[in-house]
Amino acid sequence: ASLGSTFVPDTHTFTGCAYAYIEMIYDQDKLSSMPNFSFEVQGALVFDPRDDSTAYNDNPALCIRDYLTNTTYGLKCESSEINDAQSGGGFYSAAATCDTNVTLADNTTTTHTYFCGGFFSMADSGEEVLDTLLTSCAGNITYTNGKFNLFVGAAQTPSLTVTDSDILEPVTMQTKPANGNMYNQVKALFVDSTAAYKPTDTPIFSSSAFLTQDTPDDDSNDYPNYRKMMEIRLPVTTTSEAAQRIARIALNQSRYTLNISVLVGLNFLKAQPHDWVYVTNERM
Repeated sequence: ASLGSTFVPDTHTFTGCAYAYIEMIYDQDKLSSMPNFSFEVQGALVFDPRDDSTAYNDNPALCIRDYLTNTTYGLKCESSEINDAQSGGGFYSAAATCDTNVTLADNTTTTHTYFCGGFFSMADSGEEVLDTLLTSCAGNITYTNGKFNLFVGAAQTPSLTVTDSDILEPVTMQTKPANGNMYNQVKALFVDSTAAYKPTDTPIFSSSAFLTQDTPDDDSNDYPNYRKMMEIRLPVTTTSEAAQRIARIALNQSRYTLNISVLVGLNFLKAQPHDWVYVTNERM
């Protein structure tokens, strides 16, 4: 419908939303059906706590922060509920990690570690949107001490150490997951920006080290029988390199099979979920 039609009156200004207006002369003899249109667009303007600017940005941490705080389409969180610190869990720190340059396989080209690009339906729940955005940076989000914290896929430097003198009861330990979810191969389905944003699989990454661990007696002839593929979906990741990076992280995390539980004193309340800590235990 044209802007002047009864369907969309010309008094509608479409404030706060993106739209396209296309006027065509349609000849049914030449076209059996109306053509489909697709657009490459820049998304919402997002706030960056690192320099207090607001601009288009494909940094996942900034997109997640925007969705949490936006009062039109987001979760309407107060700015006081956002941890913008430069330390672990802060959106400042997470955004800097996403923008960290990594060198690609050609040993020349550099690119940011994580990107985020995609769109959502208004029918999607807030949890669905957040979970999808987090896939673009191998991230985890927490809400502690009245603030949202974001941890993206990167190593942390532990600031706390649990020693035997801190442990108040015997250590409990669990090895091997009960569900058997240990993988030695991985591939990811992502949206390829170089192929008209069509869903594409990354090359399969196979870990020879993991396959050796999973094969009884390390008999290479048995390798085909013990290959186990992990498949992940990355709907807002738009480059093969980033998708492969996230897939490798997911594979490595699936191999973390040792869980340790310790009871410590109140001085460790300063630690928050997803913090990294050292544990030194003489017996173990």
